[in-house]
Amino acid sequence: MRFSIVIPVLNGEKYIGACVQCLKNLVVGDDCVEIVVIDNGSTDSTLDIVAAHGIPYQVHPMVSIAKLRNIGAAITDGEILGFIDSDCFAEENWLQAAKKEFLSRQDVGIVGNYYGMPEKTTWVERVWYDAKKDIVGPVNFLPGGNMFFHREVFEQVGGFDEGLSTGEDYDICQRVIKAGWRVVCARLVNVVHMGNFKTLKSVLVKERWYGKGMFRAGGRPSRPLIAAFVHLFLGLSLIVFLVNLSLLTIPVIIADSLLVFCVSIQFGKHVKQRKILFLTRFAPVAFAYLCGRSLSIMDFISEKVIALIPPVRDALRMYKEFGLVLALAYSIRYRDFFGIYQELSQPELRTFLGYKAYVAKKIIAMTAFLKTNVPYYRDKLPHVSLDIVGLLPTVDKKIIRENYAAFLSSESRFNRRSTSGTTGEPFLFEKDRNASAYMDAMMHLSYGWHGVKPWDRQARLWGRAVSRKGRVVQWIKDLLLRRKRLSVFLINDAACKKFYQELKRFRPRYFYCYPNALYQFALSIERLGIDGAELQVPIAICTGEILFPFQREKIEKVFQCKVVNEYGSTENGILAMECEYGRLHVLPTVSLEIAGGDQDGFGEIVVTELNSRNLPFMKYRNGDMGRIVSTGCDCLRPFPILEVKEGRIDSYIKCPNGNIVYDAILAYLFKGQVKQFRGVQENPNVLRIDVIPLDHTSADSIDSLKKKLAGFVGAEMTINVSIVDEIPADKSGKLRYFIPL
Repeated sequence: MRFSIVIPVLNGEKYIGACVQCLKNLVVGDDCVEIVVIDNGSTDSTLDIVAAHGIPYQVHPMVSIAKLRNIGAAITDGEILGFIDSDCFAEENWLQAAKKEFLSRQDVGIVGNYYGMPEKTTWVERVWYDAKKDIVGPVNFLPGGNMFFHREVFEQVGGFDEGLSTGEDYDICQRVIKAGWRVVCARLVNVVHMGNFKTLKSVLVKERWYGKGMFRAGGRPSRPLIAAFVHLFLGLSLIVFLVNLSLLTIPVIIADSLLVFCVSIQFGKHVKQRKILFLTRFAPVAFAYLCGRSLSIMDFISEKVIALIPPVRDALRMYKEFGLVLALAYSIRYRDFFGIYQELSQPELRTFLGYKAYVAKKIIAMTAFLKTNVPYYRDKLPHVSLDIVGLLPTVDKKIIRENYAAFLSSESRFNRRSTSGTTGEPFLFEKDRNASAYMDAMMHLSYGWHGVKPWDRQARLWGRAVSRKGRVVQWIKDLLLRRKRLSVFLINDAACKKFYQELKRFRPRYFYCYPNALYQFALSIERLGIDGAELQVPIAICTGEILFPFQREKIEKVFQCKVVNEYGSTENGILAMECEYGRLHVLPTVSLEIAGGDQDGFGEIVVTELNSRNLPFMKYRNGDMGRIVSTGCDCLRPFPILEVKEGRIDSYIKCPNGNIVYDAILAYLFKGQVKQFRGVQENPNVLRIDVIPLDHTSADSIDSLKKKLAGFVGAEMTINVSIVDEIPADKSGKLRYFIPL
């Protein structure tokens, strides 16, 4: 008999090694066993552990656990299919016990058992296990993390329902029973489950989640559940009475207490346990279980009602996806953010043909808009088609500045933005909110490739506002958006140690940072002898400048996290995102071309933003060098792969007092105050700033800027400001706003 064992997993580094090792140690006799791991896009070391054990695996991110199990079944060929969760450890005779049950009767379709418990347990876990340990024989449900199928039975019922996010095990058990097969609970088909309920709260929360899946799968509430549902309303009435200090409070408390006991007895009978001592211990666990399931009834009913009211439905979906603060912010700022988010989430964008058709449709819509609404393009677009786009001239910041009025359309809702001014001459422009909505939606979706959710806590290594008002606004935004910030304008060991201690308490889900800033933080942590891995931050998203291999290596070593590269710009938002396999994918909100490619394919990156209307970026040269690679990627996304050769490289001002200050402070201070600038650190004690002034730039404003800069680099630093007529490019032809020592 040949067994195929499927293990679905997501970020399971804690237990996956032991799970696989238990399977490799199984007693199998003359039987053959194949093991396969189906990963849901893990961002920790799960796949490294699996590979070290020599187990084959596939990665399928952002799909349901039902689909993961079906994929595992499809790529294996054993006559017996076994499913085990990554936090379960199979006992030695697991396979032999399952085989015995299948051979004992011809009508057995599923064999399994309820989860066992580890040696170290909580009282909640022990009570829950005791309630189920004596159940044997035919049942109507078994947990999906410990079940075996005859392959013919599995294929006959069509596998797991991939549309269910939970309750897929209950659903398939019901379909197997309806097809005339038995579902058998066998005592010796045992696994130890490390994810059992540990507390009463976890019982309530998880059963609320499981219950929703059961009802979606067509389950009906049992009598204990109906009783608990009644109790839930009594509990709510109790709260109302307590708040109003009603004279009925005491009678309601008595009635509530009696109902708790009655419900527990009813449920105790349901699990065939009649001892008073057991019921006393089991009562709070049963009550938490029933409350969780009754809440799931309310959730299920409310979902059905809300589905009939589209505005309410969309608002709740926004809340679930983005959390309260972001949902409110995006709803206020954008007209239809959730609609855009759903558009970019559509399944068609996961196929090559669907992606190509989507981009082509967007480009045609863009050219039609330009021809009608943008003066600069009216004469350059004789007709609307994909072919005509290739004949359009490229543009850059200089061309847009010189013809700014001709580039503007009649789009009214916009925000003013400005680039950081890496050339020393910031680019000020107007960005319509619809384009910004696409940028933000695409950012959240691509972060989701690595398990980062919109509301996750963020450790941010970034600039800090220089004005008092700006700092207050920034602090409020960081608080509401759950961000903890380290200013890159002051990085020293003391600041890094303080930030580390704040992060220990804050427990962020990911870093968002300039690569060089996180690299400097890592070096400081290493110098201080602190274990960066204790922060337990699994992901670092690096953006804003070139990420060098030595920086990636150091960051991953110090923090034991995965470093992900993001490529984008202020003008066009996120352009490309690194996938789980380290390939930089061009995102479907833009179309990229390479102009003037060399023999290796590297040339200037030309961006067409597909949703910008107020100030369109059609064939916009952003000054970076790269190439498009035609080979596919193991992540199976259809998006083109980009390799960036040259981009923004930031440096630090080394101060006489030993501090280092990110050179972006020059952009924060001088942006909008002068036409162009460049900083040059001539020696450790002298900083020269060359400035091309605006018409309204005065000597007093220059002195004010010097004083503000001195507040960051220290009074010991000599700052010389020179008024010049021209700032030449460096040898590479680049205009950089700071030249370090």
